[in-house]
Amino acid sequence: YYFAYSTSFNPSLEQLTSTTGNQQLPPENNEGYEVGAKFELLNNNLSLNGALFQITKNNARTANPDGTFTPTGTVRVKGARVGVSGRLTPEWQVFGGYTYLDARIIQGLTFINGIGNTTGRVPLNTPKDAGNIWTTYTIRDTYEIGGGMFYVGQRYANNQNTVQVPEYFRF
Repeated sequence: YYFAYSTSFNPSLEQLTSTTGNQQLPPENNEGYEVGAKFELLNNNLSLNGALFQITKNNARTANPDGTFTPTGTVRVKGARVGVSGRLTPEWQVFGGYTYLDARIIQGLTFINGIGNTTGRVPLNTPKDAGNIWTTYTIRDTYEIGGGMFYVGQRYANNQNTVQVPEYFRF
């Protein structure tokens, strides 16, 4: 069992948002809480884990219509994750996970051009559900065959939540 608390900050060049020399922006700062547990089964050959978490970002940068950025946003993500990894037999391994995200813009930007306020919306590119499963099988200690699936749920392409990106699976 564990509890974790963390803080971090992102300067204005983080995630390729180049504002240096154009604008004086404070860094985005983050605060995170997480509580979780890990269990070992099958003589420590299979591990199950799970956690609940909350991350809050202050001074979140929002792109303005004129190409500048405003550091007035607050974004909060509450979520849960579960995972499994280990050996079901000496030759057969399995790995998998699922994440649920409840993300909201707590303090958004009100646009003058009629798009509206982003407060209460879901931050862009944040799916509610994501998961994966992967398995491998070793043949004669020499060869390994495996396969898996990744899933990402529907998400929005903007903070106004007017453009959706559909869910997808990758095998």
